[in-house]
Amino acid sequence: MFDKQDLLAGMNVLVVDDVAFSLTLVSGMLREMGSEEVITANGGVDALKILQSDQGREIDLVVLDVNMPMVDGLTILKMIRDGLTEAAKSVAVAILTGVSEEQVVRTAFSLGVDAYVMKPVSKASLGARLAKAVAQRQENRVSTRLP
Repeated sequence: MFDKQDLLAGMNVLVVDDVAFSLTLVSGMLREMGSEEVITANGGVDALKILQSDQGREIDLVVLDVNMPMVDGLTILKMIRDGLTEAAKSVAVAILTGVSEEQVVRTAFSLGVDAYVMKPVSKASLGARLAKAVAQRQENRVSTRLP
């Protein structure tokens, strides 16, 4: 069982999903993992409003659903990595979805996703994958600052 309560200590997390139940469930798990602030976006359009504002600069981790109307999670991931939002291009991004199609998974990883978590999600599976994603991103930031 995953019970590390400080995994996301001091981190601001954006959770994006078009299903209210998923937003509530995942937000609660992230708070239990120590997230300083959990910001929720009801779908991709709302997420882009946040990511393209000054608030986007404060995001340390983005948790995205893939299948959302109008703007899907893969589009948001690509926009982040291409520098088309105020969020850092190197921000940790996790995909949280019920879609396990091989092409979707390949596309997500080719766009630079840090974690892929299948729904229904448990705190243990979410925590384990986010721990790896956050650690990898932090390691990459340190290595790019070394002389």
